[in-house]
Amino acid sequence: MAVRRTPCVGICSTTYGDLVCRGCKRFAHEVTGWNGFSEAQRDTIRMRLQELRDGAVRETLPAMDADALMQLSRERGLDPEQGAASLAYVVLRLALNEADLVRQAGLTLPADLDGDGVLETLQRIDRLFLERSSAYYERAFKTPLSPA
Repeated sequence: MAVRRTPCVGICSTTYGDLVCRGCKRFAHEVTGWNGFSEAQRDTIRMRLQELRDGAVRETLPAMDADALMQLSRERGLDPEQGAASLAYVVLRLALNEADLVRQAGLTLPADLDGDGVLETLQRIDRLFLERSSAYYERAFKTPLSPA
């Protein structure tokens, strides 16, 4: 699977002052400096984003049948090397238009959802992903105030 040129999803909130983009979850300085970064720097950012999103997926989905997920990934030509959580995320995105994919992939959606389970699950993952990216930013870049 080819790596996208940029993680941008076209919903940039850094132009409105957010330090972490609500769309792609990159930091504002990463959004503005992206074209000047080396490929190694870009890969580091992509890996961080994948790890944070995958953590949100694992926290949100109660169960994933790894065998069913791998089988579906082979049938759909998805890259099984990206790992179960990343594959589950891709399947959830595809399931917005093909509801039966959730069952075929062996995914279990959270039991406490009210409406469209797939959409609500993706929204929950997105919220957790943003929280994790924001926490990462706070730890990495915020300087604590000195005691007076």
